[in-house]
Amino acid sequence: MPYEEHLTNVLDLIGKYQNLVDCHLVDFITEDLWDKFVPSSMKLELEGIASQDPKTDWWKTELSSELNSFKKLTESLKLSNCPEVINFNSLTSMISKTENRERNTVPLKQESFFMKNKKWHEIDRFSKAIAHFMENDFDLIIDAGSGKAYLSQYLSEVYGIPALAIESSTSHYNSALLRKDLIHQKYGLSFPKVCYVNESINEMTDYSSLIDVNFLDGNNKNNAILVGLHTCGNLTHAMCKSFIYAKDIKCLCIVPCCYHLITNSFTIEPHFSRNARMLAQQSLERISCKTEPMCEKLFYRAILQVLLRSLEIDDVKIGRGGPSSDFPNYANWALNKVGVSSKQIPSKECLEHMYKTYVAEQWKLEVFHMLRMYLAPVVEAAIVLDMATFLKQSNDSLKPKIIQLFDPAVSPRNYAIIATK
Repeated sequence: MPYEEHLTNVLDLIGKYQNLVDCHLVDFITEDLWDKFVPSSMKLELEGIASQDPKTDWWKTELSSELNSFKKLTESLKLSNCPEVINFNSLTSMISKTENRERNTVPLKQESFFMKNKKWHEIDRFSKAIAHFMENDFDLIIDAGSGKAYLSQYLSEVYGIPALAIESSTSHYNSALLRKDLIHQKYGLSFPKVCYVNESINEMTDYSSLIDVNFLDGNNKNNAILVGLHTCGNLTHAMCKSFIYAKDIKCLCIVPCCYHLITNSFTIEPHFSRNARMLAQQSLERISCKTEPMCEKLFYRAILQVLLRSLEIDDVKIGRGGPSSDFPNYANWALNKVGVSSKQIPSKECLEHMYKTYVAEQWKLEVFHMLRMYLAPVVEAAIVLDMATFLKQSNDSLKPKIIQLFDPAVSPRNYAIIATK
């Protein structure tokens, strides 16, 4: 079972570097993460390079044989390098041969759907993947966590069949209805076969009842496809479990998202920590292609943690934003944000001194951040493989496929799980 074998190898590597996976960058200075968690042989080699040039571009991995070996190992365990996973380039060749299966032969224009480039790329590829991998035609689309109904509306136009768009957020549900009206006013598309439902979804959701209520003829529920584009957190788990037992749903196609909101795993024990799941959200492709160095505010935040500890302030969330011009301005912004009184905020001179105390360690944080980024797609591989393994173990006839649907530089959460009964 190739998925299970790859998952075993992934978990072995994560276990070896568990501390790197589970830590948080804000604790880099206060918890001395460099000395605690970087392998000693790699640390010595990197420190030797930094002593000659502390401004080294650490993404140039040929400067360190240890770092290069680490990169190659993590690269080999990414989902795109699993032999049974269909990667983006292979999928591109496949779907080019089956595009004529779309039932609507009239070209659909991006502007007609009020979609930005990223969303259009995702919806278009999702639709074409369904056209390629579905062995049989289906009678109904169930779009779980439909948001503003981008996917439901597009698929209903492509295939000309009914779509049930189910969204738990009332604001997103209302936005979907508003968006439908705006498209109708401007482009004449009315999406008559899309039914919009404002309801929460869990593993016990009775999709057959929802179909009966919303499609009165009752002829649409015998061969349904359950889809979800960027299903958030536990919604993915709920869909996988309900798919196994729902007799009328013949196919599942989901792209998981928001791993940090998943409360547990299907087959992995112990479950991943929140920091590990947050790491899996990071995009190595986007960061590695940047030309500028690591964001200065990551280092500012690590220094700020030292200051917060001295003020006996724990468990605060600073969040994004704030000035990046220098540490004193960033520190003032952050301390004001968490409600520190002006009397407790150190002077600009003190803050500058604090920054100068630690600035020589900045390159270490950059390397440490890079090591964790190389592990990010490995943790993501474990999370997605866990889902596919669960489906396979639940029913041998499902034969789930993992497919890299989207260009990872465009859409970081780009892996789909497709299973048919």
